[in-house]
Amino acid sequence: MGYPEDLLDAARAFFSVEPATNSTLRRTVSTAYYALFHLLIEDACRLWDEPDHRGKLSRHFDHKRMREASASRAKTCATGTDLHIVSNTFVFLQQKRHEAGL
Repeated sequence: MGYPEDLLDAARAFFSVEPATNSTLRRTVSTAYYALFHLLIEDACRLWDEPDHRGKLSRHFDHKRMREASASRAKTCATGTDLHIVSNTFVFLQQKRHEAGL
């Protein structure tokens, strides 16, 4: 299991805490966002031709630029496709994370 999957498991655990509090819900959103953020980076780097450069490449991904790219892609791809869903979800989670003050 990789880091993104670990983060998603942690988000599920935060979500199942009873009673739910503002803090646990905020932590759930933040952790789910980071799970997707790292999954996208991991997948992009896996496609890079030079395996020795993947670690360095992964550090160049930027939250703001990824949101901008995701928002742009969501507008241009067919509604309901996997790419559309992932793009919209990334933008949504980042927005909710910012609204939560994290």
